[in-house]
Amino acid sequence: MRRRFPITGVVVVAMSLLASACSGTSGSPDGSIEQATPTDSGDVPVFERLMSELTEDVVPLDTALQAFSLAIGPLPGVVVPDGPREVIPSATGPLRWVRGRWNELTVEQRQAVDRYVAGDPADAIGGGASLTIAAITPMPMFAADDGVDDTALLELMTSMLDRLATKLGRPLGIPVELRIAPSYVDGDGAMFATPVDAAGGWTGVPVKCTVVIGKEGIATAKQISGGVASAELETFLAHELFHCYSFTVGDPSRLPVRPAWVMEGLAEWAGDSMSGGWNNDYWTSWLLTATTPLFLRAYSAIGFWAHIDENGPDLWSTALDIVAASDAGSKAAYDAVLGTAFPSTLTTWGAGYFRDPNYAPAWDQDGPGIPPVKPDPSDSGTVGSGDSRTIVADPMAAAVHVVDLAAEVITVAPATYGMMQLPDGVELSYPGNGVELLCTEGGGCSCPEDSPAAHAIFRQTIQGEARVGLTGSLGGSSLTLVGWTLEEFCDQPPVPDCMIGEWISEEYRAPSQSVIGGLATLRMSLDRAGTGEIRFNPDVPINVRLEDPGAPWVKLVFDGTYRFTMTHNGTTGTVLDGDAFVTHYAFLDGQWIPGSETTSLASTPGAIGSTFICEGDNLIVRAPGAVSEFELSRTRGEDSE
Repeated sequence: MRRRFPITGVVVVAMSLLASACSGTSGSPDGSIEQATPTDSGDVPVFERLMSELTEDVVPLDTALQAFSLAIGPLPGVVVPDGPREVIPSATGPLRWVRGRWNELTVEQRQAVDRYVAGDPADAIGGGASLTIAAITPMPMFAADDGVDDTALLELMTSMLDRLATKLGRPLGIPVELRIAPSYVDGDGAMFATPVDAAGGWTGVPVKCTVVIGKEGIATAKQISGGVASAELETFLAHELFHCYSFTVGDPSRLPVRPAWVMEGLAEWAGDSMSGGWNNDYWTSWLLTATTPLFLRAYSAIGFWAHIDENGPDLWSTALDIVAASDAGSKAAYDAVLGTAFPSTLTTWGAGYFRDPNYAPAWDQDGPGIPPVKPDPSDSGTVGSGDSRTIVADPMAAAVHVVDLAAEVITVAPATYGMMQLPDGVELSYPGNGVELLCTEGGGCSCPEDSPAAHAIFRQTIQGEARVGLTGSLGGSSLTLVGWTLEEFCDQPPVPDCMIGEWISEEYRAPSQSVIGGLATLRMSLDRAGTGEIRFNPDVPINVRLEDPGAPWVKLVFDGTYRFTMTHNGTTGTVLDGDAFVTHYAFLDGQWIPGSETTSLASTPGAIGSTFICEGDNLIVRAPGAVSEFELSRTRGEDSE
C-alpha cells in the first residue's frame, strides 16, 4: 500500500504510482520493440556513444530518438544501437531532445512519448481511477510493493528543495510532483523531470514540475535509512530538482533546444555539489577527452562548470541567469559565463588537466566528486636547433602537451589563452606574456653588439620537459616554439622598425578594379617580436567595380579578428588564433544581394602568406598571390588606442 502525503510550505510534493498492466517485456506504449543488428561495439556503453554524436544545440533527430528509446522506453520505428547498456542517472536530456524535434516525429512516436511522460490511465491499478491528493489526511492508494520508504523519500526531497532554495537565492515557486513508475517507464534512465503547463502540456509557462523515477531508479530510491540518504540518491534527486528550477527561467518554448552542455552539465554539477560527489563516469569523460569541444558535450561538461565555480564568484548565484541566456544558444550562454568569471578561467582551463597538486590550483582541477584520474598529455617531441613545434587548442577545447626544450635558444610565440611551465618550474601565462626568448645555456645568452639581434633580452631556463596547457575558447589558440643556436638567432634580422606600431587602412587595391571606400576597414598592431593582430570593421565596407562597364558594383564586408606572427625577417604571417571573413554583395535591381559564400581569410591556425612592405610612413599588406592589398598608415593619438 502506498500513501500520498501532503507537504506543507512553499513546495507541495505529490506522489503517485502507476503499475503496468501490459504483459509485454518491452514496456513500450504500443507493446513493440525493435533491436539493431549486432555490431562490434566494443566496451563503450551505447548511451555514451550516442553522447559523442552531439553536433549542435538542437540534437540530431536520430540521436534524440535513440537516446530516448534507451533512457525512457522504446519508440515506434526506432532501432537502438547494439552494445553494452548502463543505468543512465538522468533521462531529462533525451526527453528534451525529442521535444526539440517534435514536429519531425511521427504521430505514433509523439503519442508514445506523451504516454511515457504522463502515464497511461489504463496502466493504473483500479482501471485508471482518479488519484487525488487529500487536503489534510493522507489518502491510501493501492500499488505494488516496491520497497521504497515513501515518507523518508518525501522528507529528503523537501530538504533538498530547501537547500537548493538557499543556494539559488529563491524558492522554486511551483509544486513538484513525484511519481514512481517502475513498469511503464522501461528504459535505462533512473529519473527524469518535465515541466507541466496550465493546459497539461510542456510548451507554456510551467505550473508544476514532475519528477519520475523509472524502474532503474527504484534501487537508488531505496538508498535511505534513518533519514540518511546515499550520495547516489542525493545526486540523482538534486540533479532533477535543479532541472525543475531551470524550467522556471527564460522562454519556455526554448527549453527543448537549450544546449546540452548547459542543461545537463550544469545539472550534473549541481547534483554532485549537493551530495559531495557520487558518479565518477562523467568526470572521467571530461578528464580523458580534453580535445572534445565544450559545445558538443552533455553530462561530461560537469568539469567545465566545476572549473567555473573554482575561478569566479559562487556559480550558484549566476547559474539560473546562464540557463536563461542559453535560450539564445551556446555562444550566448558562454558569453554569460565569461561575463562573471575571473580572468584565470581561460588561462588555467587546459593546465588543470595535468592534475598536479604540487602546482595547484592552476595545474590541478578540482570539483565535487572528481576522481583520481590523470590524463596522459600529448608528446610534442623535441625542439632542437632548427625545429619548430606548434601546439593547437581547437575552439572550445583544450590542448594538453609536453615538449622537450633542447635548443640553446627557443622563441615562444604566445598563445591567446593558456599556460606554459618551463623545466625549471617557472610559469608563463597567456594572455599576459608576449613573445619569449628562452636561453638554456648555463652561462646565459647575449648577442654581439654589432649583430641584428643585439638588443634581444633572454629568459634564462634549463633544458628539459615543459608543460603546455592551452584553452581554445571561441577562436582557438596555438603556441609556436622554434629552436635556434645562439649564433643563428643573433644573425637573424629582427622585424624592421618601419613595421612596428599601430596601423589603419587608408586604401584598398585590386587588379582590374575601381575602388571606392574602405577607409578604416582594417586596423593592425605589430610589435617588435613580430606578433600582430588584425581587426576588421564590418561597418566600413569596400565598394569595388570591375573595369568592365557592364559589371555591377560589388561590396566587400570584412569582419573578424586574428592574431599572427611574422617570420623573423618580417615578410610573411602565420595565424596564431582567431579568424576573419569577407562577404561579397552585388548591387542588383536597386539592392545589395549577398553572395552564396563567406570566405575565410585566416582559418585557425595556418599560414596566411601575406607580404609586408614598408613604403615610407606607410605599410603595404599584400595578400598571397598579389590578388589584392591594403595600404596602411601609422596611427597617432586617439587612433592608436
